[in-house]
Amino acid sequence: MRYTKEQISTALLLLKAIGSPNKVIKTLGYPSSPMLYHWPDMYPEYYDVPDQKHWKQAPNELKQCIIKRCIIGGESVKLVAEGVGYTPSLIYKWIREYRKKGHFLSMKKAATNVEVNPSDIESAEDINALKAQMFDMQMEIDILKETINVLKKDPGIDQTTLANREKAVIIDALKNKYALPSLCKKPDLAKSSYYYQEKAIHAKDKYLELRKKIVQLFHDNRNVFGYRKIHTLLRMAGIIVSEKVVRRIMKQESLIVKQRHRQKYNSYKGEITPAVENVINRDFHADKPNQKWLTDITEAGLTRSMSKKGFSPDNSACEGFFGHLKTEMFYGRNWDDYSIDDFIQEIDTYIHWYCSDRIKSTLGGLSPLDYRRSIGVRV
Repeated sequence: MRYTKEQISTALLLLKAIGSPNKVIKTLGYPSSPMLYHWPDMYPEYYDVPDQKHWKQAPNELKQCIIKRCIIGGESVKLVAEGVGYTPSLIYKWIREYRKKGHFLSMKKAATNVEVNPSDIESAEDINALKAQMFDMQMEIDILKETINVLKKDPGIDQTTLANREKAVIIDALKNKYALPSLCKKPDLAKSSYYYQEKAIHAKDKYLELRKKIVQLFHDNRNVFGYRKIHTLLRMAGIIVSEKVVRRIMKQESLIVKQRHRQKYNSYKGEITPAVENVINRDFHADKPNQKWLTDITEAGLTRSMSKKGFSPDNSACEGFFGHLKTEMFYGRNWDDYSIDDFIQEIDTYIHWYCSDRIKSTLGGLSPLDYRRSIGVRV
């Protein structure tokens, strides 16, 4: 049996659209399987023409197949259009035509309308809506995971309250999986704000050298200096920068100073013994070295000066030092593997550091030894 060029073209277009010879034969009623198998090689002008645009009226069978692929099968209209050689706008027109009238109108008067079961379309639209809802829920789950894993936030946090920089970090981690407009919509971040934060995140750190210097100073001083003392050390080194910048960098680098533990008030005064005269009477100033010593033990040949028990202000200078010693050297460390000699060496190292390197705001940002040198006292 001989077929016209229009019949051959229609069959090959339908074959290219759905990829199933059996469905083509069942839909058109022709040709035979062996004949259809050879037609792509015999008539490549109708088959192997990429992105060819057809200006003639598409067969209703082809329209029916394309509509099912797009609506029921969920395929992209753009990809289907590229495959069959018709424009996406024309396919959208066919879809609107069917939804409005329930069938395709043929240009030929003799041709009959080709029906598609409306229930197939309705059920397919419900399925597509469900798929979109599941896709949206999966996006929310992925955003929550990134909020927990990357930003270390609580799972119950309101994502709209995050800083724009934090929102941009989450979006940046998921932008290869989801569309950018959808990702920006979830945490309520404008696209322009995302691009601004993206540029800022990947911009060169203008505080890179300062950041390294601050980290070095923090670790060189036993991890006990806060941002004020670090700022003082930087100023002494000729580096002029705001305290706020130092504080922000230390926060970003997680340079956290160990806090001193406050003990609860205890009204117990201890064993009552004869009081020692309070000779110092809180006058801790000395005109020369070795005139006044602060200690918590009794030494022979020294004139003792003590206040009553439980009244720490009179011993504040001495108690302050031992408080620093405990907080900065003793607490927070495991001493199980240290011998007595090792422990004594650690205390000796700390005291030398305290005297020579630990700056104090009351001494004008100088260490005790540097302060003595500044007033002309031999050390």
